[in-house]
Amino acid sequence: NTVGYDPLKLRLKLSEMAAENLFMYQSGSLEEITGGIYQLACQKIPVAVCQSLAASLQIKKAYAIGLVWYGEDLGGVTIFSAQDIVKFKEAIEIIVNQAALTINRINSTEKLKASEENYRAIFEQSPIGISLSDSYNRRWYSANKKFLEITGYSAEELFNLDWTHITHPDDIEANLYHLALMKAGEIDGFNIDKRYLRPDGSVVWINMTIAQIKMDCSDHRQLCMIEDITEKKTKEEKLSYLSYHDPLTGLYNRAYYEKARLRLDK
Repeated sequence: NTVGYDPLKLRLKLSEMAAENLFMYQSGSLEEITGGIYQLACQKIPVAVCQSLAASLQIKKAYAIGLVWYGEDLGGVTIFSAQDIVKFKEAIEIIVNQAALTINRINSTEKLKASEENYRAIFEQSPIGISLSDSYNRRWYSANKKFLEITGYSAEELFNLDWTHITHPDDIEANLYHLALMKAGEIDGFNIDKRYLRPDGSVVWINMTIAQIKMDCSDHRQLCMIEDITEKKTKEEKLSYLSYHDPLTGLYNRAYYEKARLRLDK
């Protein structure tokens, strides 16, 4: 550090590197940096200073090799040596390439973990109910917070039931019909309005979308997405009632009898 430069604090920007220097860090082969520290420092440090640094650190040779795995640039390694290390070229390349493989595996694991965390966050924080079920035994094995909120069951309670146990008896047949079509391969999924029976005895109307999860030919998992439409259904029923009943007496009005007459005429 007598020359005013601390080599341990030297930082080189890739954007400042010449193309031929940058290439050495994009190759899995050991390449000699013929210009030594001066070339490596992008000619930003005076030659005399670079020579003094090399002398004080007993650097005779400088080499570069990139950490590359199947075309993916993972960085690079600079090697300073007091002697020629070309005879160790093959061994060094094997070690560095193994390091590139390890870094790639670490990166892949981290990306997979991040992807799983993103999926879990979307799954749990979704404004609609989402669950995964088995089409063979009709049981759920995963459900998000909104799904449990709409059905009124805890996860432990829900996972010990199949969907027919909480579906209104009048809606089971239509549900089974669409499932049969999907299992036969005639449709990829379906959307219906149906009712769930909550554990407190109340009824909740839902709009449900079912989609087959196709991982392999033996996979029989299903994605179920539900939305609470009870308020919408209540309003529709009220409007339908008012359309055919007198608001004062509650008796059928003229519109009801006119519709009945048209139905009989057919």
